Amino acid sequence: MAGDLALLLEMGFDSKKAELAVKKTGNLQGALTWLEDNADKSVEEIEASNATTVDEEEGNQSVEAKPLEAGEIAKSMVCDDCGKKLRSMMQAQAHGERTYASRLR
Repeated sequence: MAGDLALLLEMGFDSKKAELAVKKTGNLQGALTWLEDNADKSVEEIEASNATTVDEEEGNQSVEAKPLEAGEIAKSMVCDDCGKKLRSMMQAQAHGERTYASRLR
């Protein structure tokens, strides 16, 4: 990832935006797409948007699964993009909708 950031900086992208792009996408191609999609936004607007997204995720606790009962075995799914562990299909669907809806805008 450090190499991707260095390449973006060499290309002339703003350092804060380049760091955010690499952090959000994890690779050079994704970062370039993200930078293109967010070219008209300031760093402050992007960070405010991120704070809103985090608040929405924290506020959406109704999707959480019930605790395990005695004798139950924990089974989970893991998001390929962020590594978050999800215990139910309902959680996985909600996570996918929140995660991918933000990428479509």
